[in-house]
Amino acid sequence: MVFVSSKPLNLSWAKKNADALLCCFNPGAQGGTAVAEILTGAVNPSGRLSVSFPRSAGRLPVYYNGYRGWHSMHAGGEERYLDGEKDPLFAFGEGLSYTAFEYSELRILTPVVRAGEDPAFEVSVANVGERAGIETVQLYVRDLVSSVTTPAKNLRAFARVALDPGERKTVRLSVSFDELAIVSPELERVVEPGEFMAMVGPSSRDADLLIVRFSVTT
Repeated sequence: MVFVSSKPLNLSWAKKNADALLCCFNPGAQGGTAVAEILTGAVNPSGRLSVSFPRSAGRLPVYYNGYRGWHSMHAGGEERYLDGEKDPLFAFGEGLSYTAFEYSELRILTPVVRAGEDPAFEVSVANVGERAGIETVQLYVRDLVSSVTTPAKNLRAFARVALDPGERKTVRLSVSFDELAIVSPELERVVEPGEFMAMVGPSSRDADLLIVRFSVTT
């Protein structure tokens, strides 16, 4: 199924009944050529979703960087919509390819970050398929304890990595120290000391992400 849209749609039926989905958004004058090249295999797709797609209209809003606790909390502390799970049908950052990639060995190079220092990370990414492809490695950050409410995760860095079949690369990512800032009740941008979580993977979906923690001291 190839679909053209300017916004997220309810694609639950299509996901159940179509062998594959190709999201084109509004592709412009060369859109037909781009679609043909992907469908025929002349080009290996490497695009990633810039929005999340809901499971139904009743599962809105659906943002990857929503605030923790803005949906109802159920027994055991699980965050859900009133009538179902909060995970989107398709998540921000997701996208398929004609090959497959595998992540491992995430490590932080700066476990304690001082004022003005950029936290840096490395992760191993391998092409475990049979065709060359491009993977978009994404790094999300969560402020674990803060004086104001902060999102569950924010995309803070990414890298597009070309890999041949069987090839493995170590990918280095860093986050600007200023990207760790919050807006205080006094409307000032400040980086508060404390614990942070870094998550690296192929999408914003929790199940896709490797996790490490680091701390900020000022």
